[in-house]
Amino acid sequence: MRYRVLVAALAVSFAPAALALPAAAAAVPGSGCELFPHRSIWNTRVDGLPVHEMSDAWLVSMHAGSTDLHPDFGPPDHGMPFEVVGRRHAKVAVDFLYADESDPGPYPFDVRTPIEVG
Repeated sequence: MRYRVLVAALAVSFAPAALALPAAAAAVPGSGCELFPHRSIWNTRVDGLPVHEMSDAWLVSMHAGSTDLHPDFGPPDHGMPFEVVGRRHAKVAVDFLYADESDPGPYPFDVRTPIEVG
């Protein structure tokens, strides 16, 4: 069921119907920032929206029955770690093994910045 909700969210994220029923914003840990303000499209409930007619085909193509779908942020083993810093944090140039998979820097980075493993 959660896979169908995820696919429905992706399929209708830009549809006008998705603008209804905003949920409460969550605070970013360690900061006073809201992750998604209450007016953000990404803070919209999707559990009551219809499932797209192609949902089953998309789930099969991404092996949803044997793959855990998840966003790529979070603690190790579940996604890419992230750190919240202020606007004045020093920025440095960073070299990547796969530079085409990363945005160009400089980045707000220091010895405490968590790095994705693997």
